[in-house]
Amino acid sequence: MPQYDQLIGCRLDTSAVSPDDRPRAEEQFALATSNDSDLAVGDRQRELEALRQIPGVRAELVLEHEEGGRYLVIFDHAREVTAEIRDSRRPDRVEPPRGELLATAPLKDGAIDDALAALREATEDVDGSDDELELPRHFRDRDAMLAALAKLGPCLRGRVAALVEIDGRRYDVELADRQVRCTPLHALCASPEHTRRVAELAGLAVVDEPTVIPYAAPPKKPRPPKFDPERPLLTGSSRARLDAFHQLTDWRKPPPDDVTIFIEAARAPANRDKAFAELRRELYRLLAKYDRPEVVELFTWALREEDDELANTVTYVGWRLESLIAQLPALREQATSAGDQRFAARIRRLQSEAR
Repeated sequence: MPQYDQLIGCRLDTSAVSPDDRPRAEEQFALATSNDSDLAVGDRQRELEALRQIPGVRAELVLEHEEGGRYLVIFDHAREVTAEIRDSRRPDRVEPPRGELLATAPLKDGAIDDALAALREATEDVDGSDDELELPRHFRDRDAMLAALAKLGPCLRGRVAALVEIDGRRYDVELADRQVRCTPLHALCASPEHTRRVAELAGLAVVDEPTVIPYAAPPKKPRPPKFDPERPLLTGSSRARLDAFHQLTDWRKPPPDDVTIFIEAARAPANRDKAFAELRRELYRLLAKYDRPEVVELFTWALREEDDELANTVTYVGWRLESLIAQLPALREQATSAGDQRFAARIRRLQSEAR
């Protein structure tokens, strides 16, 4: 597959280029410094080589590989210099960061919803499973990032060290010992002169001080309401609700004709906590036997909104609903057009089960 990079900063000096060649140099520079998503690394290198061949051209670029490595490229009268840029916790010598880009954060049982909610306050680039998530690479601003990580901390199972970025500047963050430690990273080259140029071109000079803040208090889980026989699937402990479900659907009783209370229970906020996941699984298994519009509407919602574990149940039993299966091609097209890859993937799994 083609490799891609991204331009972080650049400048062109045509003072030594002949007046006749300057328009060509400026046009070629624009081609070589594009961040067009179709411009692969090899394409950029060819455009840069064409620029370098123009007599008198001076140019400087800061580029970043897909894997996160950064480097400085200098053209000076056909002479080319490439310098690696290193992330460092110290300004005077290279002290590598302790974290890594896209570090994996292990989560406590049942903490995924709180973890995702915390991070979404500071970034849109968030996803995870029930037991871990990938710490986002990009955050909107430093204060929001620190506040989000402080809320994330109580959700974690163990220490996490990660590299994160805000407007191109990188930070080494550690979540451990009930604290968030945030160290701004310096962009260093082997040559002090190259380091200075990188700071000017890319705006990567450190502007923040190292910071340590405590974790936020973990969110308090409200106690479930006392069991109410009038609302058996929405009140009481998870065990009480499961027992009530089994009583309502006992095999010795006729199958329920009115499934309204089961649909309401599957969608109810009162059952969204991880503790009630088994109840929701049982509800989906039961409702898959009833090919009705209101059940199809529920399963469509579940394919889009449920977590991965429950979505697996929905795709496993949803093949029974012929009305739902008939709607899947249109739903898949809508999901793909909207860029909802998770929804589209779940639809594909259900279509596979239905074959």
